[in-house]
Amino acid sequence: MPTNTNPEGRINIVRMPTNRDLEILNIEMQLRGFETRDFSGYADDAFNYLSSTREPGLVLVEPMITGSHDMNLGRYNTRRTDGFLETGLCLVQDLIKANPENFPESAIMYSIVDPATPLGIKIYKFCSANKVPLWLSRSFLSSFQLGSELQRAYQMFLQKQAGVIKTK
Repeated sequence: MPTNTNPEGRINIVRMPTNRDLEILNIEMQLRGFETRDFSGYADDAFNYLSSTREPGLVLVEPMITGSHDMNLGRYNTRRTDGFLETGLCLVQDLIKANPENFPESAIMYSIVDPATPLGIKIYKFCSANKVPLWLSRSFLSSFQLGSELQRAYQMFLQKQAGVIKTK
C-alpha cells in the first residue's frame, strides 16, 4: 500500500509472522487511514526503531515473538526470553528504559495466552506492574472489532498526550 501522506495516526504492530489476525489488522488500520509499521520479523528490529523514535504512536505487542537474528547472543536470545515465550515482555521492558518519554504509555500487550496459565499470569502481572494495557485476543470477534478498539485507544492516547485526560 502507498504511504499515507496525511495519516490518521501511527500504529506499530510487533507480532509473530504466523499471526494472520494481526497481519489483517495491519491492513485494517491502513484502510482506516493510519500509517502502520509491521514488525513481523525480529524483536531486535522493533527495538532498534522504537527505542529511538520520538513519536511512535501506539505499539501493539505480542508477548511471544521471535527475538534476535542470533538466537543465542542477541538482545532477545532464547535464554533471556524463556525460549521466546516472553520476548514481548522483554521488549516493552527495554523500551521503558530506553525511551521513557514514550513508554509504557505507547504500549499495548495483545495476548493469545490463556490468562489462567502460568505464562498468562506472568503476562498479567507484568502489564499490571508496568501500567501496560493487556488485551486478550479472545475478547475480539474480528479484526474489524480489534481495529475499532485500537482506533479508540489511539484517540484516548492523543487526549492523554494533549493533557485532556489526566493519567496521574
